Amino acid sequence: MDSNNSYPLEQISTKALVEFGLNRQPFIDRNGLGALFEDSALSTQINVMINMLHGSDKILLITGEEGVGKTSLLYRIGKTSHDGLFFCYIKAVEGLTVDEICREALKKMEIVAPGIGNEIKDFFASKIAAKRKMDGKTILILDNADKLDSYTLDQLLLLRNIVSEDGISA
Repeated sequence: MDSNNSYPLEQISTKALVEFGLNRQPFIDRNGLGALFEDSALSTQINVMINMLHGSDKILLITGEEGVGKTSLLYRIGKTSHDGLFFCYIKAVEGLTVDEICREALKKMEIVAPGIGNEIKDFFASKIAAKRKMDGKTILILDNADKLDSYTLDQLLLLRNIVSEDGISA
């Protein structure tokens, strides 16, 4: 397409947007969430994952080629609301530590974290266990977990076990 003949989107008339079907999903911003595409296959994926999270205490891994929508799917799940499930979405980056993950999760749960020190992991586990007894499962959605080092992943698994040792499966 010749760039001299193209128009910025905001200059396209409403009539043209309607004529070409660009005034509805997936081309419109919905409630500040951006132009998120929705169809029955996506709804089915989300419903299956929610069902798995409700009915199981397993770790759910999503893999796939770059660009197939893993991040979008995780983000959508994190934005849903379901009784008995609280979602905490964190996007991992290289070098992110388990302490930083705990602090970010506590912040998203609106819980004030203790000062700097090793006690953050125990504090986090106790808050998750207590929240689970009162409100239901806290689901840590860790996008790009493959960017974390093996030590951090091992520490997260240990935290999961600490929560389950409190008599509540993680």
